[in-house]
Formats: sequence, structure tokens, C-alpha cells
Amino acid sequence: MAGGIHPPPEVIAEWAAKANYVNPETRGGGIVAMEIVLLIACFLVVALRIYTRIFQSRTYGWDDTVIIFNLIPLTGMAVSLCLALSKYGWNRHAWDIPLDMLYSARKVGFCVQIFYLLSTVATKISILLFYRRLTSRVSTAYLWVIYGSIAFVASFAMAGVITMFVGCRPLSAYWLQVNPLWFSANQGKFFCYNEGVYIVIAASISMVTDFVVCVLPLCLFLKIQIHWKQKLALTAIFGVGFFLCICGILRMVKIVRTYYGTFDITWSSEPVWVWTGIEAHMAVVLASLPALNHFVRKSWNDSSLSSRLRYFTDRHGSRFSSGYKRTQSKSNSEWDGNTQRELANDKQGIHVVQEVHLEEFLRDKSYDDRSGGRNGVNIDEEAMKKDRRAWLDETTSDDDSIRRHRLK
Repeated sequence: MAGGIHPPPEVIAEWAAKANYVNPETRGGGIVAMEIVLLIACFLVVALRIYTRIFQSRTYGWDDTVIIFNLIPLTGMAVSLCLALSKYGWNRHAWDIPLDMLYSARKVGFCVQIFYLLSTVATKISILLFYRRLTSRVSTAYLWVIYGSIAFVASFAMAGVITMFVGCRPLSAYWLQVNPLWFSANQGKFFCYNEGVYIVIAASISMVTDFVVCVLPLCLFLKIQIHWKQKLALTAIFGVGFFLCICGILRMVKIVRTYYGTFDITWSSEPVWVWTGIEAHMAVVLASLPALNHFVRKSWNDSSLSSRLRYFTDRHGSRFSSGYKRTQSKSNSEWDGNTQRELANDKQGIHVVQEVHLEEFLRDKSYDDRSGGRNGVNIDEEAMKKDRRAWLDETTSDDDSIRRHRLK
């Protein structure tokens, strides 16, 4: 079946008979909602990434700068998509779009393509710059492969943008050509590239670069001398980038069906917009996974440390008492008649708690009189030692009483 942006006269006549400009059939706002959610998620992810690189790992680099810049075209693409699908007719059938709205639809579609190209290329360059930071011990050839990939991706973006702006002369022909009367009356007075061919070629090159960006780190990790579990973890982190390859393939399939399978491009292009948005936004998230991995591990460690510190806040033994009660309760509930093993478990549990609090007691600065004590009060060193010995005797007697209680 034929398709494209120039329907033949018989198709135009059929559309004129069923056009509905008053209450046309429209698609829902699912894609708009998806774009808003994904854009907010990208801003949060990038914010966490920059926070981690600046304040935690202190490894801020050019890859982070590029990913910040990427938020500009990413936001432009999301806004353009939302406008196209909510205001300018991309959620309608082609025959239900008034001519003035159709011009606006073409203009906003032009913006979506430009922003999408800039955003995806910026993300790939950021990822490649991150690979460059990991290659201090690899061969020079590998570095040149990375530099070559960056140059190729950047050149692809420049060529794509230039083609979009100079492909139609005058530029207004890009949106005016969808008017059948203008298209027929101005034959030979304007020039426009074949839009379907251009988009298919651009999508194909983008797919190839996606694959290259995903394969490069796998080759790197195979050469790094680290434990195989670490290699597996790193491979898993960067291997999820193949999700972008899948998105690119699906987008490519939908583009071909849209431009070569129907003339109702505005209605049939919904899957193209879906995979365009998912690919561009998820690329930013996946590019930030290494930094997010560091943030999660650091936050987890800090949380565990703070919980341990809170557990030992009471330095006068209240925690020891509660710990003893928990240990005794646990031992009573698990009593199985094996006296020797139970005593060993009780002794081990009480010993751990005593040892921790003893260390805390001995390091308590409030009893330190080398600087005159706290709040200007001097402490008698001999009295301090007696207090400590009395505390040890008390805990030892508690241990003996527990043993006698358990034997009974």
C-alpha cells in the first residue's frame, strides 16, 4: 500500500466526504501524560547524578556537563510533543484537521525531530565521555575508537540538523506542501527532500550508533583485571543500554509503516511518538545509572551507620538492659532442652553486648579529666577507675546470675 504526505486526488476526495472539524475522533492524552512523567523523572535522575558526582564521589566531569545540556533539547522535545498531540492535530485523522492547524502540526513536528536528534546525540556523547574516564589502562586504539565514535555521532547530529533546515527551499515549503492546492500550483518553484527516505536513513544510523555505544563498554570490561562478579555487575549496568537498541528498532518499524503504509500520517504516527519519547528519556536515565548506583550504595551505608549510632546513644547502660532482655526473651523462646548449647548462645550474645558497651564506656569523654572535664568540672581519676571496676563487677555478676537462672 502506498503512503506519504502527498495523497492522490481520489484519497483527497474521499477525505473531503468524511471530514469532521466540529467533534472529530481523537486519541486520549496517554502520550502527553507519559511525556510529563518521563521528563520529571529525567530531571530528578540528573539532579541526583550531579549531586552524587559533586558531593559524594567528587568526580564531576564533561559527561555530566553534556547530560545537563541535554535537558534543554529533551525539554523542547517533550513540550513540542505535548503541543502536537493536544493542540495541533497529531491526535486526529488527517481528514479531520483544518488546513491552518495542519500547517501548525507540520511546524511542531519539525521541532520534535530537531530536538529528538539533539537530545539523543547529546546522551550518546555523554556516555562515550564516561567511557573515556574508564580507559586509563586500556590501549590507545580503544581510546581512538571512543574519540572516533564521538566525532561520528556529533557529525551525524550536525548533518541531520543542516538537512532539516536546508532540505526544503524555501523552508516554508516544509509545511506548505501538505496543502494539495499549493503543492499543485507551485510545482517546480520549490524543492523538498523525500521526507520518508530521510527519516528512515536517520533512524537507521541512530540504531547503529545505539548498538556501538552498547558494545563498547562490554569490550572494555572484558579486559579490566577485576573479579568476575564485578565484571558481571558492570556488564549488567551498561547492558541495559540494549533496551535503547530495542526502542530504536521498534521506532524504525513504526516509521516505515507510517510513511509507506498510509496517507493518514497524523493518526498512524502515535506509536512513533511513543517510542520516540521513551527512547530519548530512558537514554538519559540509563546514562546516569553508574552515578545512581554509587548514590544508592552511599545512601545505604550512611543509613546503616546512622542506625548503629542511634542504637548506642545511651551510654549509661539502658541499652545494655534492653539488649539483655531481648537476648533472654529470645533464649527462652528457643529453648530446646540442650543446656550446653543454649548456655553457649546466651554467653555469646551477652558477651557481644557487654563488649560493645564496655568500649563505649571506656571511651566516654565526659569522664576524661585531662582537659579539666566538661563544663569546667574536674573528675577524680581514682574515683573514675573505681566506678569502672564496679561497673565491670556488676555486669559479671549479672552474667553469673543468668547462667544460674538458665541451669535451673
